[in-house]
Amino acid sequence: MLAYNVRTYNYLDGQQIRVYKNMIVKHPEDWVTPIKKQEEKKTTKTQGVKDEERSNKNSQNRTIQKIYEITRSNMWEYFITLTFDPKKVDSFNYEEVTKKLVNWLHNVKACYAPDLRYIVVPELHKSGRYHFHGMLANCGNMEFVDSGKVTAAGDPIYNIGNYNLGFTTATKVKDNQKVSAYITKYITKELCASTTGKKRYWASRNLDKAVIEEYVLKKSEINDMIDSLTENIDYVKTLDIPMLDQKVRIFEVKYNVL
Repeated sequence: MLAYNVRTYNYLDGQQIRVYKNMIVKHPEDWVTPIKKQEEKKTTKTQGVKDEERSNKNSQNRTIQKIYEITRSNMWEYFITLTFDPKKVDSFNYEEVTKKLVNWLHNVKACYAPDLRYIVVPELHKSGRYHFHGMLANCGNMEFVDSGKVTAAGDPIYNIGNYNLGFTTATKVKDNQKVSAYITKYITKELCASTTGKKRYWASRNLDKAVIEEYVLKKSEINDMIDSLTENIDYVKTLDIPMLDQKVRIFEVKYNVL
């Protein structure tokens, strides 16, 4: 389809519905590329700092949406936090911490959980140090040791025994949609500014993907669709995009998973 005004992302436990004020028209790649390059060149000369801020914001939004799509498309067992002991790792150095992270993930898959599913994202602390948060499934023989502490909700907090680079926590995932939304909060404008041109998430290759469908619907058809889902709509938000004369209504739909 070359145009749409409704797009759905279909997940295991629900879906996200995006309703656009104005029709989205998709162009063949050979039409888009030269126009985009011309616009970027013109904008760079006239907008300067504003254009850079817009680019950073767009990059942040793309990263958030991609992480959300990945996390909602899979069912998770644990939400984890990985920090670094300053005596072992320079946690101010993004290249060093990401290299340590990747090596640890590869080691876990090789030695403890060959079918491990994961997604991990960085957090930039106010101190300038980096640590990571992530979600895991198919954890195989990984060690989750009860720390003796509990969350505010009274759930056990575990430590990961297979990690020796610093401090860890792990809690069991109870709500896939909520934890998927929560993990995107770490993709801040400050993080994006400090990692321009660098990788901002790590995901295993064995993850499922959302099924995306696009439609051209009349206003009455959209209303009928939303009305039919009212009981399962978890929340609704609206995004205004003035530069594109666009407004997007986002409906988060959550189904019960047995």
